[in-house]
Amino acid sequence: MVTASSGIRAGAIALLASWLAACGEPPAPPEEAVRAWLGAAELEAEAKDRGALMDRISEAYADTRGNSRADLDRLFRLLFLRQASVSLLVDIESITVLGDSAAEIKLKAGMAG
Repeated sequence: MVTASSGIRAGAIALLASWLAACGEPPAPPEEAVRAWLGAAELEAEAKDRGALMDRISEAYADTRGNSRADLDRLFRLLFLRQASVSLLVDIESITVLGDSAAEIKLKAGMAG
C-alpha cells in the first residue's frame, strides 16, 4: 500500500537526486580529455612556457630513441631560445585510450618560428 507520505518521500528523493546530478558537469569522455590536454600543451608550446610543458611530462619519461625527460627539457630550451615565436599546426589522426591513465595518440605536427 502506498501512502501519501511515502509518495512525497519518493518524490523528494527523486528531486534531490536530480538536483545533485545537475550540480556538476558530467565527466568528459576520455578522448575529449586527451584532446583538451593536447590543446593546452599546444598553447603552452606556442607561449614558449617550458615549465608548464615539463609539468605535463612524467619523471619516468623514456622513448624508443633513448630520450629522457631531461633530454626533452633541453630540446624545448633550445627550440624556444632559437625561435622568436613558435606556431604549431597539429593534426590528430587517432586517439586510443588505454585504461584510466594512458592513451596512444597518432598525430602530425608542423612548427614554424
